[in-house]
Amino acid sequence: MKKHLPVNLDLPVRSYPNYVYIFGILEGDYEPWLYSNFLQLVHTETGWFDFLVPQFLHEEDLLIRHYSYLPANKTVDNKQSIINMIIEMINNDFYVTGIFNDYYVSFRPHYKQWDFDHFFMINGYDNENRLFNVVSYTKEIVLKEEKISFDDFIIACNNLISPTLELIFYKQNKTFKLEFNINKTKKYIEDFLNSINTTRLKQAGLYGIEALNSYRKFGIDKRFFSLTRIYVIYEHAKLVVNLTEYLINNKYIDDDEKILIENIKRIEKMGELLKFIRIKMDFVKSNLIFSKIIDVLNTLISLEEGHLKLLLEKLKG
Repeated sequence: MKKHLPVNLDLPVRSYPNYVYIFGILEGDYEPWLYSNFLQLVHTETGWFDFLVPQFLHEEDLLIRHYSYLPANKTVDNKQSIINMIIEMINNDFYVTGIFNDYYVSFRPHYKQWDFDHFFMINGYDNENRLFNVVSYTKEIVLKEEKISFDDFIIACNNLISPTLELIFYKQNKTFKLEFNINKTKKYIEDFLNSINTTRLKQAGLYGIEALNSYRKFGIDKRFFSLTRIYVIYEHAKLVVNLTEYLINNKYIDDDEKILIENIKRIEKMGELLKFIRIKMDFVKSNLIFSKIIDVLNTLISLEEGHLKLLLEKLKG
């Protein structure tokens, strides 16, 4: 017996590693809904820099969820029961997410240098050949669907750096409306500019513009900018561009928008340049390239801040 649940791998956002899989299962046009909810950034005391996950992703309105927890080093002892549980949930149209150790995954040779816990999603199985369909990020930060044997999956879970194997089973709540909310959008733009968090998800750290500046300083101090975190900044710039275009096209802004259009062209250009230079740094080690990343990052942060201030002013009339 086998079953395969559909996943959209061509996503409007690629740098939400903790919860990007949720977007892959959503049906319909959810991009406008993203614009209302995913503007905020956070930089924690531990150095983690990412989009702030809104509280609703953890509630029952968007998703129907079930959880399973098991000590990671006991996974082998419970091998068949875990496999059976996953198969049963997939048969009931639930997707499965969690983390496993990529060092033990055969189709991930680029992770053979170190033990590394990595997010994954299971969206199908083939019982006869004892295989799971697994969706996860590649080294190039691209979502890809591949197959992993039941045995390799269990081994990768059993060797987690994390002490606990957490499996989350979820499917979309079809009654939840994925809609754009202009009031929430204005509120989150204001929060971003004021570097505050008014969502119900409280996470210790800095927010908004302060989060961007804090991560920039963190990278300078460490003499290193993670490609994954640069992708967060790139995707955030893209989100600002798409939000602005949506507001103009849907007549939320009714006065002269030429300056906004010029702004987003510059933001888009700087975002692409930042991504390009950071990728280049993996192949050419140079102080000049590192300095260029800092220069582009400074420009991009300044552009975003100025643009969002103007955008909020126009939205408030």
